[in-house]
Amino acid sequence: MTEVEQDNKFVLRADLRDHLDQVRSIAPYPLVEGAVITSSLDRTVKLWMYKDGNNQDGMDTTVEEGVDKNELLKKKSEYEVSLTFIGHENTVLDVTYWPPNEQNNNIGNIVSASHDKSIIIWKLNGEMQDRYINAHTGPVSTITINQTTNNIISGSWDKLAKVWSAGQCIHELKGHEGNILCVIAASNGDIITGSG
Repeated sequence: MTEVEQDNKFVLRADLRDHLDQVRSIAPYPLVEGAVITSSLDRTVKLWMYKDGNNQDGMDTTVEEGVDKNELLKKKSEYEVSLTFIGHENTVLDVTYWPPNEQNNNIGNIVSASHDKSIIIWKLNGEMQDRYINAHTGPVSTITINQTTNNIISGSWDKLAKVWSAGQCIHELKGHEGNILCVIAASNGDIITGSG
């Protein structure tokens, strides 16, 4: 193995365990270095951050003689749950971060989609800000943010994708014959959906 190959080898740095059931989605939380958001079959969303005292700024990986570099990285990558978001009545299938914009009063939010057919917009302190009850007629399987328009885009088992602006559905995207399982907003403005 060459030196370059050895340096690019992946190692387990953290094992995040607090959900009571399967984790269905993970997203970056860009306001804090290294933080992530997860959603689960246990009906919750969790915000994970480095444990207090861990180096969050680039992690100094200088290795003293006799100290295993991988063990040092693992020790400096311990996470804990900072917040648990409770409010969905069924499995939370997807989660994303919604950057500050005019639609959310420039404060930023976490947005989750659930098997309970709802979309919840969360304040960053864990409180529910808004809830689109029956956003779809089937489970809401996927959610994303259009970075150009700041609209929320959802996809559902009801075979529809929807575009949301200021709490209102402004477009229904029809055409699939099966459940919509994933959706992205491309940089050119296109919305791309994937279906069963």
